[in-house]
Amino acid sequence: MPVDMAEHLSAQGEYTNITYFGACTPKFSLPTSDENIETEPFTQAARQILPFLEKLGTAFTFVRNDVLGNIEKIERRFYKDPTRYHFIRAILEEDAGKKMSEGCVGLLWLMRGLMFVHRLFFELIEDHRNGVTSDDIGPAIRRAYDASLRAYHGWLMQKTISGITRILPGRKEFLRRLFLHNSATVDNHRVKLKVYGGGVEEGNDKGTKTTKEIWIKIDLIYVVSILTFQVVKDIQLYDVNLWATLQLMEKQINYYGRNEDEKA
Repeated sequence: MPVDMAEHLSAQGEYTNITYFGACTPKFSLPTSDENIETEPFTQAARQILPFLEKLGTAFTFVRNDVLGNIEKIERRFYKDPTRYHFIRAILEEDAGKKMSEGCVGLLWLMRGLMFVHRLFFELIEDHRNGVTSDDIGPAIRRAYDASLRAYHGWLMQKTISGITRILPGRKEFLRRLFLHNSATVDNHRVKLKVYGGGVEEGNDKGTKTTKEIWIKIDLIYVVSILTFQVVKDIQLYDVNLWATLQLMEKQINYYGRNEDEKA
């Protein structure tokens, strides 16, 4: 694993409650001590990725729908017998050596889709660390796609993905969509910060002081940097458990011979 990826996946700390990934629930959990992934919590957590994909704009609607379709394939298998299919390993084990079932296809393609999301998280965080100022997130998405899904897609799908990466929201707009507006707003270069607890006193725009609400007039670039820092921090924390889940999922899919040349 590259040093930068290892550093990315060693993130520790607590989530904020002011970004999408900080506040969304349920989140991906670490696999159990006996290396199992619980099916229902996994699919419920995977559903939290759908609003994230929606924030990439209407061009990503078909990607969002594809991810949802794979989640539903797994859920249909699970709800046939929730006790029997409590762990995703049970679906893979039961179908080992047989034709790929709908449940196995869903697991395989959902894993690949989530690998793309994981890699996109990494690319966005690396851009932030490297001080990338371009508002175009297309290159980050193309790098994420090349490192994850491209090998499993045919020529037509590759061209489709290449095309939609050119009609995405700008970086600032995309990150703004990941910030919860009821916690902070940017309007006329002002940020309203809610401070819980004492010890912080600043003059607001009327000249009074308070420890509960602070109105600060600052440059919009600084505002964006504050929002970006919080979003990136929560994405990095979120990705730690996602990556641990994907590693085990890939290991199990390979063990049961299901990471076949299934292509779109």
